[in-house]
Amino acid sequence: MKKIIFLFAIISFVSCNDMESDIDKACELTTELMTETIEKMPEAIELAMKAAFGTDEEKEAAKKKLDEIEKKGEEIAEMLAAIKLKYDEDEFTAALFEKCEAAQKLKEMGEAFEDLGDL
Repeated sequence: MKKIIFLFAIISFVSCNDMESDIDKACELTTELMTETIEKMPEAIELAMKAAFGTDEEKEAAKKKLDEIEKKGEEIAEMLAAIKLKYDEDEFTAALFEKCEAAQKLKEMGEAFEDLGDL
């Protein structure tokens, strides 16, 4: 019986450490996503204008660049989703918001955009 309790304690400790390291990784990815979004926003707006109103060459080049930006964001989102799937969603999300400033800021930004949509 002592062996079972000992094994359970070790598994719990390892699982907790795994979640901590995954939260750290998710925070890094979230920070990268937020940074990419903020840094690329002016470029994305300019590219969208070229894609809509530019010459055929400008449209093609702008669409290609916009696709690259979108792909990078999707790759980060997929990595985040893969990490999140390993854990209880509510528990992991709560821990991520508690420990990751970038996740908190993205959540606030999302809520602000939702509020704007309600106007």
